[in-house]
Amino acid sequence: MAALIVRACLGTGFKFDLSPASFICGKSDIGTEMTTFRRLAPNEMSVISNTPERSDLSIGQGRGAEKLIDGSEETLAAPGSNTIDYTVTLLDSYEIKQIIIRWGDYGVNTNYIRSWSLESSDNGSAWKVLASGPSPADVKTVINDRMQTSHLRLKAQAEKDWIGAYELEVVGKPIP
Repeated sequence: MAALIVRACLGTGFKFDLSPASFICGKSDIGTEMTTFRRLAPNEMSVISNTPERSDLSIGQGRGAEKLIDGSEETLAAPGSNTIDYTVTLLDSYEIKQIIIRWGDYGVNTNYIRSWSLESSDNGSAWKVLASGPSPADVKTVINDRMQTSHLRLKAQAEKDWIGAYELEVVGKPIP
C-alpha cells in the first residue's frame, strides 16, 4: 500500500509523518506552503465592492474591486465614492497571522480617510472588528493578529473626497 502511495506522490515529493503515520503529497523540505505562513495568492481570494462602483470613475478607469487583491501595490481599487466597503472571500478557511492594508496617499492625507475598519467572519454575515481607527496617517496599516477566518471586510469613509486602497495583503496558511 505504501509503495502505491509513494508512486502517486512522485513528481510532487512526499513527507512521511510517523505520529500519526501518514503520507502527505507535496514538497518534502521544511518551509513548504503546507507548513508555513505565506502571502495568499490572488487566486486564493475573491472580492466584491459593497459600495456601488461608478462605471466612469472606477471600472472604466481600471480601478475595480479586483485591484484590491491582484498582488500589485501599483494598482488602485476605488469605487468613485467617499466610502469603500470591500468583502474579500478566501478560498477556504485560513489561519492568518498578518494583514497589510496599503493605502498609499489615501492613508497619509487626512483629507481622505477619516475612519476605517477591518473585520472578519467565518460565514460572511456575522462580522467581528479586527482593527479600526481614524485616519491611518501612513501609507500602510499592518495588523499582526492571529486568527482563523474565511472572510475579510475592509471599510473606510472620508468627509467628502473619493477614496481607495491599493492592496490588501493577507499572510496565512490553509487550515487542514
